[in-house]
Amino acid sequence: MAQCLSYFSTCSTLSVGCYLYSNPKRTATVGAGWVYDGATSWVINSSGMITGTASCQSAPAPNSTWAGGFVSETGQYQIVINTASGYLWESNDYGATWAQNTSAGSKSWKHISISSDGVYRVASTSSDIFVSSNGGSSYTGKGLNTYIEGTAMSDNGQIMYATVNGGYVYKSTNYGATFSPNTNLGTGAWQFLSTSSNGQWILVPDSNYSISMQRSGDYGIFWDVTGPTPAEDFLLSAMSNSGQYQIAANVGGVGPYMSSDYGASFTRKTLGEGYVKYYYSVAMSGSGQYILIADGYSSGHASDNGWIWRSTNYGASFTKAVGRPGIGTGNWWEGVGIGGAYALAVSVYHIFRSTDNGASWTEVLSDPATAPFYIPTYGEYLNSECVGCNLVAIRANGTGGSYQAEVIQYNTEACCFGGGGGGGGGGGGGDFQ
Repeated sequence: MAQCLSYFSTCSTLSVGCYLYSNPKRTATVGAGWVYDGATSWVINSSGMITGTASCQSAPAPNSTWAGGFVSETGQYQIVINTASGYLWESNDYGATWAQNTSAGSKSWKHISISSDGVYRVASTSSDIFVSSNGGSSYTGKGLNTYIEGTAMSDNGQIMYATVNGGYVYKSTNYGATFSPNTNLGTGAWQFLSTSSNGQWILVPDSNYSISMQRSGDYGIFWDVTGPTPAEDFLLSAMSNSGQYQIAANVGGVGPYMSSDYGASFTRKTLGEGYVKYYYSVAMSGSGQYILIADGYSSGHASDNGWIWRSTNYGASFTKAVGRPGIGTGNWWEGVGIGGAYALAVSVYHIFRSTDNGASWTEVLSDPATAPFYIPTYGEYLNSECVGCNLVAIRANGTGGSYQAEVIQYNTEACCFGGGGGGGGGGGGGDFQ
């Protein structure tokens, strides 16, 4: 990620529209970032052209650690948490450039939701709900004095939700000015909830094994128990803009649960070979077509644990999307986010960005003091899955994504008669290195 850049230019005085070059011959443009001409800091796009003014981006401190991965519906506004400093790092240009937000304060940030226009944010911390109505320049605590788990909001920011594990789900209908407990639902072991774009549909996971989840289709007035029975402990959820597609997952489960009927029923999906995974974060695109899941269990089986998983077919099947962090480094996946075609994948030491719904990834923020993040080289075997009746190898494309490669077995019984040939079907391949 470029910081403050050295440059050359054909412009006698820098201004918007000037192109900057990295060599005296002016044959190669500089990368995206900032330059300072002694009076003004200029923003440079990926083509080397000045697009505006801003402060020079500061570099992350050594030994920075990251969490989060929060993306607005359009993808324009993105936030990650620097857990070492307690400050937020933010982007307002679809993840292309980043800057530390010290004005928001150093807090025990946990989860953040962003309105589509970036103006409103609601955040959970270990002590309170915090709300911003000025694009994140400042946050105001609501005085609950309790540990808040997850947050969710309507796209316009008018309706906000926040959960307390062992308490209530809190709701605001006035852009976060005031919050009230939802006594219709009552108290529970509520975790990371999700809502539709208008705030009407709500899914609230429960983690105490008495019920799996609660859902509402009328802004939280009436509630129904949903999810598998007997109950499992659920931690995470996400849903499409309409509320039709929903996903829920837990820590220490084999697979996430998918719904395509507004949360009325859920079906478990098996990811890869079915080893137990520790899902730390889920995200779904507005349409529901694209889904990302972060598995933080990087000490598990190398061919199946510790990956970012991706679905491109509304959760019907999942394949590996981003390489697994290095074993023994303490680097594991912390979060994913998606909005528009833009996505984030956040590990403890590295942050990756996608501009194509998670098909390929580029690192945007990292800690130079840590070991490099592992991405499989081009052609490396990742997995196998059924394509029609054939068992096909899935190999790495070298940039964090994958592609369908050679057919391992034609007209295999496991694919044709094994129930639809979901992701990872069939045996294939030996140990993955």
